[in-house]
Amino acid sequence: MWRLVNPVQHYGWGSTDDIPGVLGVAPDGNPQAEMWFGAHPSAPSIAIEVVSTYTPGQSCDLGAVPLDRVVSARTQDVLGSDVTRTFGPRLPFLTKLLSAARPLSLQVHPDAEQARQRYDVEIESGVLPESRNYPDASHKPELLVALAPTVALAGFRRPVDAVVTVAALGAGSLDEVVASLRGPGTPAQQMAAAFEAVLGLSPEAVTAATDLLVAQVQDLSWESGDPSQGIAVNLAADYPDDPGVIASMLLNPVRLDPGAGLFVPARMVHCYVSGFGIEVMAASDNVLRAGLTSKRVDVPELLSLVDTTPGPAQVVRPEVTWSGQGLTAQRYATPAPDFELTVVDVHTPVPTVLPGPDGPRTVVCLDGTATITGVSASCGLGAGEAVLLGDSDGPLRLSGQARLAVVRVAPPHRR
Repeated sequence: MWRLVNPVQHYGWGSTDDIPGVLGVAPDGNPQAEMWFGAHPSAPSIAIEVVSTYTPGQSCDLGAVPLDRVVSARTQDVLGSDVTRTFGPRLPFLTKLLSAARPLSLQVHPDAEQARQRYDVEIESGVLPESRNYPDASHKPELLVALAPTVALAGFRRPVDAVVTVAALGAGSLDEVVASLRGPGTPAQQMAAAFEAVLGLSPEAVTAATDLLVAQVQDLSWESGDPSQGIAVNLAADYPDDPGVIASMLLNPVRLDPGAGLFVPARMVHCYVSGFGIEVMAASDNVLRAGLTSKRVDVPELLSLVDTTPGPAQVVRPEVTWSGQGLTAQRYATPAPDFELTVVDVHTPVPTVLPGPDGPRTVVCLDGTATITGVSASCGLGAGEAVLLGDSDGPLRLSGQARLAVVRVAPPHRR
């Protein structure tokens, strides 16, 4: 068992207070966008092995080691044979707290085959690390579960719906986009043509359209006739000449109340607009961006990956999988083989087994205090703290008064 010390990413879009609020510390005025719990080499947690019992605030004489090095050195203890055989000698999942005060980039993640092939091409071509689109060879499906009201964009609307929103602006600069949405071909082909047309707009054409948008749309509430327009107005406040503002009106608007989840499969274009949640994903940092960002954008590469098939956003509701002996567990089922998220409410002073397979498990305390117990060690957690149990730690036993996020590899029948 390893107590984790977790890096915070200070991206400019982050909120200043959500993550400090969970940790129970005063905000320092700087954006705190993400806290990472995992072994991805770009920002691994620091792991401190718990050899008997650890309580919050206790000093520890054992060495602090990056978690990716722990996994490499003690693969069998951490992963076990089944996970290693399926995913190789690496932790398959990455967990984050994500807090967005401003929109994230409009982005797409590759599927497994695309990631492997294109990672290899960049390595063989000698592309410098800072210029790579593919820092690793993994796909990146992801699940965001809202801890506060959250707004996102995910997947393409039907062309017949999107064209109503776009055409209503009456912007001559968007005539090609409107024509594409009404043009020949399947809905996926219509949307592909429209999306490419949008991303090819000049800054002047975007500004002309967003000026009309801002002048026309007065009601920005979700209950307005078309929430897509309200979201676009908000995006335009930060990115007035960015094609991503217009592209947002082609996407499904999503509002998540606390406890609701959004699953984003590989190749789905998406954007988290605002909110706070816990995010679980395959352990990858492969991100292709199309706009709404100051980071590097690669539109041709993104267009070669994206799935333009229209369809509703994949909102996930939890199902209760265990209730008894002071534990209530709610599982968020997705098709991803790399991870499974269960939120557990703990109300018991007695260490109680949470049913489920062993293998690697990350436990993040979202609220309250809890004790996490394995076969030979236990670790106390406060809000915002985390621990990794390895396969050799055996069944997961929980006690305390807390809400916990438990992340493990999906069971074999879902891989």
